Amino acid sequence: MIKNVLTLAVVALCGSILSGADIFLAGDSTCASYPATRAPLTGWGQVLQGFCKAGVKVNNLAISGASTKTFIDTKAWDKLIAKVKKGDFVVIQFGHNDGNKKNAKKHTVPGGTYDANLKKFIADVRAKGATPIIATSIARASFNKQGVIVVGNLKNYCNASTAVAKAEKVELIDLNGATVKLFNTLKKDATRKLFMCTSGDPKRKNDITHVNKQGAEEISKLFVNAAKQQKLSIAACFK
Repeated sequence: MIKNVLTLAVVALCGSILSGADIFLAGDSTCASYPATRAPLTGWGQVLQGFCKAGVKVNNLAISGASTKTFIDTKAWDKLIAKVKKGDFVVIQFGHNDGNKKNAKKHTVPGGTYDANLKKFIADVRAKGATPIIATSIARASFNKQGVIVVGNLKNYCNASTAVAKAEKVELIDLNGATVKLFNTLKKDATRKLFMCTSGDPKRKNDITHVNKQGAEEISKLFVNAAKQQKLSIAACFK
């Protein structure tokens, strides 16, 4: 009798998590969605819906060129948080543009303004009764002479994201670590087939930051698998 009651309670809990639950994505161009006219350019958030269970909706509000600062300053965050309801999940992935020291409108400091912006996002999400999840930035297809991925200054933002997640007790998915591991396994040539530098577009021949559809699917899969392996609350949304 007790076993049956517990089973029903678990089923009810899972149902309540998924009932009307939405996933919101706040991020930059590596996560953003693009129209068919820009194919094969694809953000990893653009394909996340395909990994979700029925009844779960992905709202990809990531913006190309965005940093945590511009996402706030342009009111993009205000528009996102206004749509969030209790029980939803908000995935936050920034860093690439925050590191742009030449652009004062975008640049933030890891350990300083970057962290403060992440903490604002977290507080706002929690105030809505939703769950914030921080994801570190995907790695670029940048290899050194030894054929190993070079993370560069982006690592400082990934470390800051990790530190904020720990301090604020927020769930974290280390997409940077996961993509570094994947790309080092695939090696340079196979990795770059996932990026726009091999798209055939002469304007993108040096683009080792943005991925094509295959790359987006691989990264989205890494996100989903990490959520499941870590037994995060958002994992209940995925097939």
